[in-house]
Amino acid sequence: MFGCTFWIRDHRVSTDTSKKTQHNAETKRDEKRVRVVRAEKLKEKCRLDRQGCVLFAMLAGGDYNEGGLPKCGADNALKAAQASLGRSLCSRQNQDDCSKWGANTLTNYFKRTAPGITVPPSFPRYELLQFYNQPKVHSDDWLRDYARENMDYDHPSRETHLFLKACPPINMFWKKYLNHVGPILLSRILAAWDEPLPGTAPYGLTLVNTRQTAATAQPSHAPLERKVKFRAFDVTELKVQDLAAYVTQRDKPIPDINEAPGHVVTYEMPAFFLRKVLPIPIPTVTEPSETGNPPKRKHSTSDEQDTNSPVSAKKMCQPAKPATSVTQPSITFSGKSASSPMQSSTLATPSKHSLQHSPLASTTSPATPVNLSNNGLRRPQPRGPRPSPSEKFALLLRSVKNE
Repeated sequence: MFGCTFWIRDHRVSTDTSKKTQHNAETKRDEKRVRVVRAEKLKEKCRLDRQGCVLFAMLAGGDYNEGGLPKCGADNALKAAQASLGRSLCSRQNQDDCSKWGANTLTNYFKRTAPGITVPPSFPRYELLQFYNQPKVHSDDWLRDYARENMDYDHPSRETHLFLKACPPINMFWKKYLNHVGPILLSRILAAWDEPLPGTAPYGLTLVNTRQTAATAQPSHAPLERKVKFRAFDVTELKVQDLAAYVTQRDKPIPDINEAPGHVVTYEMPAFFLRKVLPIPIPTVTEPSETGNPPKRKHSTSDEQDTNSPVSAKKMCQPAKPATSVTQPSITFSGKSASSPMQSSTLATPSKHSLQHSPLASTTSPATPVNLSNNGLRRPQPRGPRPSPSEKFALLLRSVKNE
């Protein structure tokens, strides 16, 4: 709107992760990221040019007219700006032209798009339009000439006046003043620092060790900021007498005023400033290895066991386990009585012939016959799908019946 083509603003994040809102009351400023707005992207994606931004501010409200047009809102204001109504608005020369534009152009537009919006007779005000459309700013030539003539001009800080005039109305004590102003003063000092690296860090500057996670243990680039501690009273021009003058203006005295010279402030500052006075190493960038860590356990890709693997070869050298007999309850057929496990504890053992020729013999794990080599070692054979317990019992009954 004012000629800016590259705008850096705060990036707001919601305090409640379950909601997506942009209201300042429900968001907080992100301390690590910022939001960048480019004029060409704004025109490409939102179809907003400079005149459209002026119309949007007049309808939705801005710094000069907080209310904007009643019942309009941001959505209707954006649609009106995208309809190129801002160009005709910015060409108005006086209040009469603005009133005619509002009664004709703007009223007819809202009759088609939003009939519930009523345009007042005096809308828009020509004075507010000039604030947005033609702000009082210096030209580029004036700024270049002024900068050329005042290359070494530096604004001295008047901390005593700032502390005594600004802090009492907002109820700011000396600790909050040092916490907020101390890092700014230290940044100004380090920006103008042109001496070699000192042997001892000035102002009690020390790095604060931060907890590192797996993602930040090996950063891919040097950190832009480092957290440090320093004595804020060493970088300020205030004296204890100045703090005492502020204390006398209050009803209740501040008992810890003598602790001000030793007050330590913790803050994150740009790393390129701190390298002027602290030996901060620059981490080297390491490329990640192409091969990751091998898996700790090998998983078989097929049901059949690979006999060429070391595990299979070791199992092949083990002696074969003797076949154990399988015991089942005795059952008689053809109407004869049978003793069940609930009636009697008498168990019958099938014969060796029935086990070898029974279908159960090829599926039972402990009594499965194996092929033995010449030296008596076991050769494992591929096994089929194991039957359920009911199928096993049916196969056993069939073998006993055949016997």
